[in-house]
Amino acid sequence: AKENSYKIIEKSPGVKIGVISDLRFGSKYEQIAILKNTDITSILTDNGCSYLMYGNKCLTRKPIDLIRKPQGIFLFLHCDDLSFSATPAPFYNNDINYQTKFSSHCVSYLCKNSFLQTTMLCYLDKTIACEQRQIIVKNNSNNKKSIDAMILLEPILTEESDYIAHPAFNKLFITSKYDKEYNILIFTKRLRENQTPI
Repeated sequence: AKENSYKIIEKSPGVKIGVISDLRFGSKYEQIAILKNTDITSILTDNGCSYLMYGNKCLTRKPIDLIRKPQGIFLFLHCDDLSFSATPAPFYNNDINYQTKFSSHCVSYLCKNSFLQTTMLCYLDKTIACEQRQIIVKNNSNNKKSIDAMILLEPILTEESDYIAHPAFNKLFITSKYDKEYNILIFTKRLRENQTPI
């Protein structure tokens, strides 16, 4: 039997929603969505693991083991001495209520604890090659709260074949810089001869 099997259960323009069975963990099933526009493909699981592709180039590290080595674009929040993720992965904290909703164009991650509720909407832009994540935080307490947020991702910016051959090697060539004027962080990859930039 194959280690992983995959079946599409719902299909609409721009999104495929399916179930992947990972036989390494018995009969555990994960729901995944494949969002695609002309250039970008975003694969998002119900536990928050994900990765981005630009054509045949990997933009972020692929999750190989969703439980022991989760990868993706994760949102972490800190409030009142409590730190938690907006998605089940990577911590899998059973004290927090998580829910994932798949729609025809978006994946929504809902997170609720005793005083905060977060929603992270993940979708692709219809006109340009980018994934957008909208983050909504709601204070359910009667007290004013101060919240710190952090986004974690591991860019690799490489051809898929290079990533598969040398997954740890690719991150050695990534550089970053912060653009104060536009308030953005830019990642680039140092190129070898005859390579085009990503």
